[in-house]
Amino acid sequence: MSAQNRQSADVPRLLDALGIRYRTHGHELWAPCPHPDHKETRPSWSISHNPQSPGNGSHHCFGCAFNGGPVDLVMAVRGLSMGGSRAWITDNGLWLKGSLPLAVSFEITKLLSNRLRIPSKLLSGPLNAWVTPVRKYALQRGLTDAQCLRWDICYAIDGAMGGRIVFPVKDENEEWLGWHARTFCKQDKRYKNASEADGYDPGAIFGMRHWPPYDARAGLSLVLTEGALDALACERAGARFLAAIGGSEPHARQLLKLQQWDRILVATDGDHAGDRMFETLRGLLGRKVDIRRVEIPRDCDAAELTRDQLRELLWQAEGSGRSPNEARSTSGRVVRRRRVVTLQGNQLTQK
Repeated sequence: MSAQNRQSADVPRLLDALGIRYRTHGHELWAPCPHPDHKETRPSWSISHNPQSPGNGSHHCFGCAFNGGPVDLVMAVRGLSMGGSRAWITDNGLWLKGSLPLAVSFEITKLLSNRLRIPSKLLSGPLNAWVTPVRKYALQRGLTDAQCLRWDICYAIDGAMGGRIVFPVKDENEEWLGWHARTFCKQDKRYKNASEADGYDPGAIFGMRHWPPYDARAGLSLVLTEGALDALACERAGARFLAAIGGSEPHARQLLKLQQWDRILVATDGDHAGDRMFETLRGLLGRKVDIRRVEIPRDCDAAELTRDQLRELLWQAEGSGRSPNEARSTSGRVVRRRRVVTLQGNQLTQK
């Protein structure tokens, strides 16, 4: 195992010292955003509390996009410089003793208690520590360092997953349930997901590790995509809670988890498979869940849009309700009228 070192903070004690009141959910601590320029009463900010993870102390606000690590948090809350913030953490004894690995190479396939077999030779750590070809591809696809740490995104140079970026699918307790993988080089098979032979949980959904507790979801929207890259593009555009099912055909056990939300914004690709997935979700869950379509342009996916374009489409879906794109047939049945959205240059057009 190869590793680089960095300091990591004792997250609960750090929040206590900063006067931030929080709520624990798995390995995430939730609180109203502590940034002085963002006034709110409902928690939309979370910080990772997992001392065994390189992402321990990484935080993100889904309302204003404030993010970073412990030093950034202290800088914002206390109004200190970077050096002053480090000194403040040191003076208050808030660094964890010892060090954490920045990059880890898993050389042995590990069989977890849930019987998922994790691929070997995975490399993880901050984006700026990734090898150049993988880092360039990740940046080209819009991934940020904060996302790589928050979601424990890793990659493999060789082995069974060689040439792929791997997006772990974990639960709120950081347990691996599956993974999605995407090639960063020219391979015949672009996508590869954990299979039944790997012992995956067919109900696992990328994004569920950061979902709020069930009793805190009232009025919140879940943004649903086919792949992890599209989900992460939606996060950069302002989506708070994500779900990527790893394809266009949701498993029955995934549907059981999705029906626990009041509203789902379906940001599938603008093609026939994406249309079919939306209709499937609307048919199976529509009586209980408000299913809305994010009008991704035809022959396009969410990750191909600019942040502003995707933010606009998410905002339109969030504010549309059921009425703008629905009508009643002569039989009284509700029918959805699909808008046709196209991308011409950098402009979105709708019909």
